[in-house]
Amino acid sequence: MIHEAGSVILLRPAATGFEVLLVRRRKGASFMASAYVFPGGGAEPDEDSRTAAARELFEEAGVLLARDIAGAETLEAPSLATLRRRILDGQAATANLTDAGLAWSVDALLPWSHWITPSVESRRFSARFFIAELPPGQSSSVDDIEIVEQAWVRPADAIARIGELALPPPQLRTFWELAQLDSIAAV
Repeated sequence: MIHEAGSVILLRPAATGFEVLLVRRRKGASFMASAYVFPGGGAEPDEDSRTAAARELFEEAGVLLARDIAGAETLEAPSLATLRRRILDGQAATANLTDAGLAWSVDALLPWSHWITPSVESRRFSARFFIAELPPGQSSSVDDIEIVEQAWVRPADAIARIGELALPPPQLRTFWELAQLDSIAAV
């Protein structure tokens, strides 16, 4: 069975060009153990890949792509850490967002690519990758559950560090594509 999944290629401006967030999965993870990947994961039963990508970005990296229910973008939420903790403790993500007067800002996620895990793998995903920019006033932080490390890297630097980073094919290909571009605006 192939499961729906979503990942976020999160960008931020750098002194020259831009950087992309990579997170390192824990050593004992059931999928992509110890690999550097973009934040993301499998969709819950009531989610599409975009919603899963936004939720996983918040769970794994602490970056919230949300808007208030009236439609205004929410760049900083005073209870961001509390909201994340509730979700990491197993409470329903979308329900907690709604209770806080927020909704996932899935329109901030721009489609980039679609990958399907090879048939030789026991766990297979139909993973959609989305581009987003780090919202002003936010920073990333690992959850210390699924993710144990993070790195912001320029695309060309990620390619140069391929042996060290052990990038899976979707990440390597994405970095190759992004290395052809010189700014977030060009993406």
